[in-house]
Amino acid sequence: MYNAENTRSKGATKHCAWGVCKSDSRYPEKLPEGTNFIRFPKPGNVKDGMTEWEKGQQILKTEKAKRWLHACGRKDFSKISDIKKDTYICTLHFMEGKGPTEDHPYPVLATLTEKEQNQRATRTKTRSRSRKRRENPIEETGASKKHQQESSCFPVPDQGRTDKETQTVYCKYTLGAKVETMIYRNRLIQEGIGLFPSEQKEVNLMSSEIIIADDKKCKYFTGLHTEQFEALFEFLGPAKYELSYWDGPENIEKGSLARGEPQGISVKEQLFLTLLRLRRGFNIATIAHMYSISNTVVRKIFVTWIQFMFCHFKEFEHLMFPSRQALRTFLPKVFQKFKNVRCSVDCTEFFCQTPSNYAQQGNMFSSYKHHNTMKCLIAVTPNGSACFVSDLFEGSIDDVSIFRESGILKHINPGDAILVDKGFTVQDLLFNKQATIHIPPFLGKRDCLTKEEELATKRIAKARIHVERFNERLKKLRLIGNIIPLNLSSIASQLVIVS
Repeated sequence: MYNAENTRSKGATKHCAWGVCKSDSRYPEKLPEGTNFIRFPKPGNVKDGMTEWEKGQQILKTEKAKRWLHACGRKDFSKISDIKKDTYICTLHFMEGKGPTEDHPYPVLATLTEKEQNQRATRTKTRSRSRKRRENPIEETGASKKHQQESSCFPVPDQGRTDKETQTVYCKYTLGAKVETMIYRNRLIQEGIGLFPSEQKEVNLMSSEIIIADDKKCKYFTGLHTEQFEALFEFLGPAKYELSYWDGPENIEKGSLARGEPQGISVKEQLFLTLLRLRRGFNIATIAHMYSISNTVVRKIFVTWIQFMFCHFKEFEHLMFPSRQALRTFLPKVFQKFKNVRCSVDCTEFFCQTPSNYAQQGNMFSSYKHHNTMKCLIAVTPNGSACFVSDLFEGSIDDVSIFRESGILKHINPGDAILVDKGFTVQDLLFNKQATIHIPPFLGKRDCLTKEEELATKRIAKARIHVERFNERLKKLRLIGNIIPLNLSSIASQLVIVS
């Protein structure tokens, strides 16, 4: 919603900057009841030292201000620098006449020139006077001439003026705005562009097609190169066109949205929107602004696609853990000293908002990170790709417990070797699987390690850098790399696995 300033409030004079509108806060009696003045959106200001997310927010503010400027349709008011702190627009120029709403956040486009506006107002004023003469044939001509000599846009009202004269002035300067809005609405309907959620088509501040076609931009906004994005889109198969859209934990809405295209958002753009939020960490309101759709629709699309991709990837989980024979073909040199190595294992933690429940706070508090976290186990093949990602556990869980509970043991075969850190004392768990681990030697009660142990520690650390780099890349996805909000905790595991 918006912060409207009532036309009858005291303070600085407010003039409407839209088109040729003459609305003025000094004369509230000449304006329709309920008319307010809305301050122009402040342009963004990108500064050095800002994070990428903060810069993105500032750019969005500037884009919003530009759209308002464009809607005003004035040649002398077309630059960002023209927007001042006391620049206003009245609520008459929004689709429902009450100011910006979630569905219609921008003013209607001004298309009438001042000449056309004056012509309409003059005809209205003439018809009003003709009716007045018919109703009052004996009225003095001097008074009539007096009222015809109005020269200023909003003259100071005289005591001798009647309510009908005030209405005539109102007609000249505000009725045109309503006519303008009606003309604009009719033109949109003729062009097939809806004004309400049931009629809306795609109206984006950013074109995802252009971004996807540009490899650098696609990488920046989604984390994938153009070819990777297209490959993922094809990999998801025909099921992406027959989705049932999430509408709350107990209500799955099927068929109420057009198949795969809610509010004119194509299936490919739904995937782009989902990856955009994962990669850049934009909140729901920001993406809704980008696509000119409601927050509810963005939320439905995002949750639905996260769940869809999670289920689709889970079907291929058994294929993601390659055999030793397949790995041996492309085994990096740093792993050649470790016989039968299958993967490197590590745990990583994701910051999350502190829950209000004290028991949950204790369970989620990580003594290592000194913060409430959620923790998962990740296994990475020698070539650097993830072959296993567990569900998220509460941050207080230890490495051995998460190794036991994660389900990775079902992928371990006899003779396999795993690289682990010192926290994974899981030899007993792997003994039953007839597998081995390569773990850095412990110092114990000794003063120092032997030369052989130091060399083994360096070799293991050098090989395990692959899983640490993968964890670092994973946290570049800002939605999970920053603090995960509590309203996403129910799908946090899916977010990490899809990422």
